Amino acid sequence: MGDMSTDQDAKGAGQGVINQTQKSSNELYKYVDLNGGGCLVEAFRRAQARKDFTEVEELIEGFRDKFLYNNGAGKDVDIEELVQWRLKSRKVQKPSKRESSLKACFTKCSSRVEDTIEAVGTDHYAMKTENIESTTRSVCWDINQRAAVGENVLHLCFLNATQVHYDIAKLIIKKFPSLVNDIYISDEFYGESALHMAIVNENQHMVHILCKNGADIHERAYGAFFCPEDQRKSRKDRAGQETIVLTDETNYESNTYFGEYPLSFAACLGLEDMVRYFIVKGACPNKQDTNGNTVLHMMVIHNRMDMYDLIFDYGCHCACQCGKPLNTVMNNMGLTPLTLAAKLARKEMFHHILTRERDVFWKYGEVTCAAFSLKDLDTLTTEGQINEKCALNLITHEESVSHLVLFDGILHNLLKEKWKHACRYRFYQLLALYIFFLITLSVAVLLRPLGDLHCDDNVKNSSPTSINSSITSNTTSCDSCFLLNTIKNDSTQQVRAAFEILTLLFAFIYILILIREVIFQEGLKPVFFDLVHNPLRLLLVLSCVLLLTCLAARFTCEPNLEDHLVIAALVLAWPYSLTFCRGFALVGPFVVMIYQMLRRDFIIFFIIYMIFVIGFSQAMFLVTLGYDDKSIQENLFTRWFSAGLGLVILSLGEYEELYEQVAHSNSPFKILGLIMFFLFMILGALLIVNMLIAMMGNTYLKVAETEKEWTRQWARIVLAVERMLTPKQRLAAQKLYSQSVGTNEERALIMRLRKHEDHQQTQVSNDPKQRAKGKVKDSIPQPRKDYDWLDTSV
Repeated sequence: MGDMSTDQDAKGAGQGVINQTQKSSNELYKYVDLNGGGCLVEAFRRAQARKDFTEVEELIEGFRDKFLYNNGAGKDVDIEELVQWRLKSRKVQKPSKRESSLKACFTKCSSRVEDTIEAVGTDHYAMKTENIESTTRSVCWDINQRAAVGENVLHLCFLNATQVHYDIAKLIIKKFPSLVNDIYISDEFYGESALHMAIVNENQHMVHILCKNGADIHERAYGAFFCPEDQRKSRKDRAGQETIVLTDETNYESNTYFGEYPLSFAACLGLEDMVRYFIVKGACPNKQDTNGNTVLHMMVIHNRMDMYDLIFDYGCHCACQCGKPLNTVMNNMGLTPLTLAAKLARKEMFHHILTRERDVFWKYGEVTCAAFSLKDLDTLTTEGQINEKCALNLITHEESVSHLVLFDGILHNLLKEKWKHACRYRFYQLLALYIFFLITLSVAVLLRPLGDLHCDDNVKNSSPTSINSSITSNTTSCDSCFLLNTIKNDSTQQVRAAFEILTLLFAFIYILILIREVIFQEGLKPVFFDLVHNPLRLLLVLSCVLLLTCLAARFTCEPNLEDHLVIAALVLAWPYSLTFCRGFALVGPFVVMIYQMLRRDFIIFFIIYMIFVIGFSQAMFLVTLGYDDKSIQENLFTRWFSAGLGLVILSLGEYEELYEQVAHSNSPFKILGLIMFFLFMILGALLIVNMLIAMMGNTYLKVAETEKEWTRQWARIVLAVERMLTPKQRLAAQKLYSQSVGTNEERALIMRLRKHEDHQQTQVSNDPKQRAKGKVKDSIPQPRKDYDWLDTSV
């Protein structure tokens, strides 16, 4: 539990805390209040002095008839009633048409449970749903006699957390042991029991007493206070069930998100003795919270490598007979502990998990040979499909600098192997085809005939309509199908037609490849995901579509429409060359810099710059409106759109001609126009443009300092090329850079690692030919030799 200090927080997950402090007049607070006092506390202190606890026992006995169900034996309360009580403490929106979308969300959650069954078995599914299937809960303290946030007197004792309050709690538990499983029933702290509070207070003695009196070691605290902060506003109830529906997407950021279960609470807080105690008592480490996270996921979120090892070392002694903590369980986002570490850029935890899961074959001096499983690392599934949730794919497509450090070590070597065995040949093949496409397209455009050469001018004199006057009319007859007709007799145009056919053939095949990826390989969502992260490829796809559309304009004899389509196709086709430039060390880093400048700096500059241009262009237009000087051949400021164009030209340094247009104008507002002219010249042409130059220079320095930024771009090229392969080709390539290990023939990357005197380790090539020749020269990016992620004890 904690404090929420602001009014804004009070509107969300902190409202219960505010209510708890403001409603101190609640009858329950007369016994134990929030300041450490109360009649029960005072009576206990008197009893300690007198060595007579009769008064205290009488006060506790008074709870039996006044606050407890069935004289302290408790009763089964419908979950629906508890959910309604929880709703009273939450700001509930009126029913809307979006209730149907919630049902779809429930179905989505159920499908994820079915996916988990395949990974960890039916026993795990029983663990996941055992609380969901219950329609009642055993409650001892009357839910209508609770304090401000749904707590009872036992919770208040643990909330104050003094020795006096703990002693009172022992007397209450001894008199009414059923109270140990009572929970908070407000939305703020729903599900929190005295056991959770004892763990947070780090009181192992009280944890032992609670468990000895029947406390549920699998109780779940899924109140809003224990949610990730970005999920608190999305909390929705499930009809007739205690569980909460949350949005799947989250960053898991919260100071009080501990995984709901007591074992997760203890592990997140680093309480080793409690973790051992709960595991021995039968707490299951494979149970999943509302987000689908197990205790291993929580160790990744809180970056607790020591607790991660402790849980694995102690294993699992629960009734479900899992046998051991499972690192293959996926949460609601489809992430295992390893891939979650990759998603959150937990470098130490990521490498620690890799080190734990590797199989060491042999060790000779400073060299160790180990196998790293590719199940959650590589982008390929066992069927050859693309795994969007693998560590390599997640790290490659993230944008933060913290993810760049993860490219050291095994991921970098995995990329090298994929490049060498699967993508390098296809990359150069695509480069050759793309160059061929650009050549055919350019030649086809250069050989196009001029349209006006195929027009005949006929001059006809009409009869005079009046004396000494006549009208002469010129009529022009043009062949709108000249692009088709000139092919018959002109050899040059026949060559042009051949290049056009080759261009259209390339465009048609490229679109077919994309359609094949959608239908037969990846599906629409992964292909769309790839196009979003590779916009240059999207531009090439649009260019191919426009070129194929030109066929309709050609055969319907619409040369003007065809010209527009060809111009757009040319503009969209050439930027894709930057994709191939990123694959070369000579120009790749500069392409990355240009991309970063366009994506960040130029957008900011464009917004600010257009505000100035639009404002000043309207003013300059009004200054010259109606006072156009005929002596000036062309005045850009006399038209609204051209006024803006003139200011853009002014920003590029063309001052003289535009100054003359304003200075020589016969407008009575000429002085005002000159003032605005010089003002824009200072603000727009000097200040803002130089601000853009400074921003781009800063971006250049940042990208230059981040050595691994190009590695990320190169990795995206490798994965993009891999998507173009068929599943059969991907699996064949994977067999070249991996080996099958274990009884289930799981693929693994074999690496030889060398430990230096400074406790650092580097890779020794696993190719005998390369080791015989020495260091192999390659054009791909090389990592720093700082593999501190490896276990230096081997």
